[in-house]
Amino acid sequence: MVWKKSGKLADRPLEAVERMGVLIGCVLLWGMFGLVLLQMFSRVLLSTGLPWPDELARYFHIVLVFFGLAFAHRMRNHVDMLFFAERWSPVTQRIAGAVIELSIVVSSVVIVAGGISLISRMGSQKGPSLGLPLTYFIGVTVVGFALLALEALRQLVRKFSSSDAVALPDKKEHLEL
Repeated sequence: MVWKKSGKLADRPLEAVERMGVLIGCVLLWGMFGLVLLQMFSRVLLSTGLPWPDELARYFHIVLVFFGLAFAHRMRNHVDMLFFAERWSPVTQRIAGAVIELSIVVSSVVIVAGGISLISRMGSQKGPSLGLPLTYFIGVTVVGFALLALEALRQLVRKFSSSDAVALPDKKEHLEL
């Protein structure tokens, strides 16, 4: 009973973060598209390459990837290996799923701790053309893996929330805003 309530409590704030993440992801994708078009325009028509669009598009991609980790995990749009698991009993599937979620939590916490340590040692290093502090982009990694750890914890709680819970939730194809 406690597992079920705590699983539902975690859903609402994570859904709000998910919706904001989808909006940010759309903006970043369009931003990358615009920056690549700007760079192509300047190279082909103006015969001069701008130094900053490539770097900014690369930073947008970094943000998109590391924020997308938790969202892909929540919607189960990441790589799955179900060849053997489909043949296992539901109890074995649930145990294997719990071990997977726990390993995701542990590895995410290790990456978050390492990222925080790296940020404190980086000082004031800046990107070559934009001059943005590189700690921002390490921070994105830390936030992305922290969100992944929270989502994996939510999935872990969900696996033990009811008697009919399965090892993996239904796969969602998309998220509606």
